[in-house]
Amino acid sequence: MIERNVHMWLSFGSLTLPTAWLAIIIASLLTTGMLFLLKRKKEADYYSNAILLFILTWKLSVIIFQWSFVVANPMTIIYFDGGIKGYWLGIIVACTYLFVTIRRQMDWATIFQAFLLTMVIYELTIKIVEEISITMKLIFLLVNGSFAIATMLKGREDSWRSQLIILFPIMQILLYSFHDRIFSSPIITYVVASMMLLILSKKKGVTR
Repeated sequence: MIERNVHMWLSFGSLTLPTAWLAIIIASLLTTGMLFLLKRKKEADYYSNAILLFILTWKLSVIIFQWSFVVANPMTIIYFDGGIKGYWLGIIVACTYLFVTIRRQMDWATIFQAFLLTMVIYELTIKIVEEISITMKLIFLLVNGSFAIATMLKGREDSWRSQLIILFPIMQILLYSFHDRIFSSPIITYVVASMMLLILSKKKGVTR
């Protein structure tokens, strides 16, 4: 969910982090917390493992894609990631893990709910710190806040879940179009993730 080779940064004392990392970490922690509150420990374990694999792959892929630079400057591993290539490599690794390991009977409705909530919380977090007008911040917060509430309250119902999965990327495309960012990494991620969730829901069915 990052733009090509572009990071916004936040400083906490001597620690400086890209806002994309922070937003993904916050979204992941809050969603994992939600799963534990709902007493969905098995789903929380699968979800947190997938997120951890994604973050580690994205972060450490700088070694693969910038090998000579890392050898010359080892501290690069701490401050940089694998960029857009590392981001998509992380997505592939996380998705492969889910496809390979989640074969047994489990609550798919919770998994769908978790990943949709992750995308919504990411958008809520990133828009708070992003340099856009107050009006646009309020619009993003209103739209995605509504999705967060709907996901929590209705995300387990078949008809609502399908509608939310379809409507979320459509609404983000409309909102991002105000900044001419329709083909940005977040939008592509939301579209791909939503398509995968829909395909899985049709193929596997959803246990209640």
